[in-house]
Amino acid sequence: MVLMGMLVGSIIGGPMSDRFGRKKILLGGSIFACVIAAVMSAFDSFILVLICRFMSVFCIFTAYIAGYVILTESVGVTKRSIVTLSVVLGYVTGFLFVALVQFLFRDWRTAQLVSTLPFLTLILCWWLIQESPRWLLSMNRHKEAKDVIVYIAKVNKVNISWDMEVTGTSKMTMDGIGVDESEKDEETTTSGSSNNLKIWHICTNRRYVLYSTILCFSWITANMVYYGMFLGVGDIIEGDIYITFVLQSVMEIPGLVMCALLLEKIDRKVFYCSSMITSGLATLGIGVLDIADQDIRWLSVALFCLGKMGISIGFNLIYIITTELCPTKIRNSGLGFCSCVARFSGILSPYIVSASLLIPGPIGRALPVLIFGVLSLTSGLFAILLPETRNAKLPETIDSESSRDV
Repeated sequence: MVLMGMLVGSIIGGPMSDRFGRKKILLGGSIFACVIAAVMSAFDSFILVLICRFMSVFCIFTAYIAGYVILTESVGVTKRSIVTLSVVLGYVTGFLFVALVQFLFRDWRTAQLVSTLPFLTLILCWWLIQESPRWLLSMNRHKEAKDVIVYIAKVNKVNISWDMEVTGTSKMTMDGIGVDESEKDEETTTSGSSNNLKIWHICTNRRYVLYSTILCFSWITANMVYYGMFLGVGDIIEGDIYITFVLQSVMEIPGLVMCALLLEKIDRKVFYCSSMITSGLATLGIGVLDIADQDIRWLSVALFCLGKMGISIGFNLIYIITTELCPTKIRNSGLGFCSCVARFSGILSPYIVSASLLIPGPIGRALPVLIFGVLSLTSGLFAILLPETRNAKLPETIDSESSRDV
């Protein structure tokens, strides 16, 4: 039900955020998730608990995507990667918080109520978070966009210039955050107004069809391998369930540190391809050990940690690459669509992990990691065809992206 909630949240949340705004969906989804999760603890019916679980995850994931996009659109090129990685740090912190709550409160109702407490702090965000200025500009709400930019400039103590012409076009520059509406108008002469841009318009551009196909496959692979390794860790690392969960969560940290250190020093595409290939080779190594029936525990654990770190980096990067490739008007929808496609593979991952129950012997044990390894290698190689997005301006229209070199 968790992955189904993510799936539906990806389908509905993206277009809602593109239509009504990032801020409203972020805060509205968070508040509804808090209420539903708290109410769930009062039910005894298993069916009602499942329904509440689905609804709470749907609201959480809708808010998560909107929050990720608003961060990407509200900062300059040089700070974009570090800010978006802060979301992953919160993700890891949430894992560790859940492990602590479950350890201290063994009753699921109490643990559920305690786990909802952090959501209450999000109510304050209504006064702290500003709407995405890029989204406001894409909706021709120039006055509101100007107010947001002036506020951001005041807080950060930077110089800003804004020229508003009678025609309604605008040019805004603020320490590297550039949005030139007059250029955007020129770009839309062939593809239509940015205001009318929809997710299916990517089919009108051959390069975007290629990019979208590669991105969807990358998301499918990252999601399946990430959750597959998460579910299959019990076959490699034996021990207490709480310690195992914490180890899984802590494994995210090295990947996060590497992203923070290297993301602005090497190309996104090179970083992503190398991380996915590393994950693929590591998981294939585990499969080889299983086929050879070699119980070298320390080597299996080392390869698992290397593969988990590689897929964690890849998952972080594919979020960033997707948001940097999608035009502003459909950025949330594009991210939601890719995430939606990926959830189908996430739903299949438990069945792939359970292949050893159907196929006995070393082959059955090795089959899941062999599938994960081949998919990771293939994804890393296909991503070579994507354009580089490091230090590039966020595209406003499909045509602005099609001008990039592959």
